[in-house]
Amino acid sequence: ELEAWHQTWGADGPGSLAVERAILKVYPVEAFALSLREAQEALASLRLYAGVIDSDFGRQSKAALAVFQRGWHLPAPGKLDARTQRVLAVVTARKIVDGEAVA
Repeated sequence: ELEAWHQTWGADGPGSLAVERAILKVYPVEAFALSLREAQEALASLRLYAGVIDSDFGRQSKAALAVFQRGWHLPAPGKLDARTQRVLAVVTARKIVDGEAVA
């Protein structure tokens, strides 16, 4: 079973809405604008996308994004909207501790 406590730390409850509220308390909406390439890389890091990282958001990319969105109860399946970008960016964020990236 996937341990997901770190993905909702600081939220006032479970799920994407609570995570989004916690995110927006600290960061502006524009802070999480992902390029298509960055979105593909994020989906690949979650092992939802196994295609070529090429910024071409085709059928495979949209299908992977739709799986991510269903898992986080996000609207607009397959479309990289601002809300999905924020949640995807935070879920796949890497932290820097003492100059080293940690998961």
